[in-house]
Amino acid sequence: MSSAVAELDGYLHSMLSLKPPGVSGSKINGITSLCTANVQSESVLIQKIYTHFKRAPGTHKLGVLYVVDSVTRQWVELARKAGQQIGGSAPDGTYAAGVNRVTELLPVLMTDIINNAPEDQKVRVLLDMNQTQYLLQGGKRNLLCSAEYDRPRHLPAWRCLKTPKSPYHETPFFPLYL
Repeated sequence: MSSAVAELDGYLHSMLSLKPPGVSGSKINGITSLCTANVQSESVLIQKIYTHFKRAPGTHKLGVLYVVDSVTRQWVELARKAGQQIGGSAPDGTYAAGVNRVTELLPVLMTDIINNAPEDQKVRVLLDMNQTQYLLQGGKRNLLCSAEYDRPRHLPAWRCLKTPKSPYHETPFFPLYL
């Protein structure tokens, strides 16, 4: 486990030297493969990614969110194949438990990224997140349009759409994994 955590730490640290948004396809693929191969340590890996996200400058937070998206999509797919039920009752060290932990962290990550994006990039960041299907599930409104956030005047109201309920997962989770 410690070698996987050290390798993840190396990947995350190297992301800081990249141009905004602070990620590349090879980094995303490397971290996704690492997290998939070491799912038994999912809680430690998620904590490491979360800590990196909180410490990353506002210009690089979106890159970490892309990593979270890739890892979670892979874990959702592997949980489905393994017949694991995603939710709070999922046993630790499983793909389903990892997806559940990420689901619980996402509102915090979203609030942080929206509040800390550089002012000249806020609308772009919001649109990027919306266009890449960073939406809450379960019939809830798009996070960008919820009461917690002021919709920028530049963001058209038509972007505030309800999302379909996932046939696989009954509780809200993020991003859209169908």
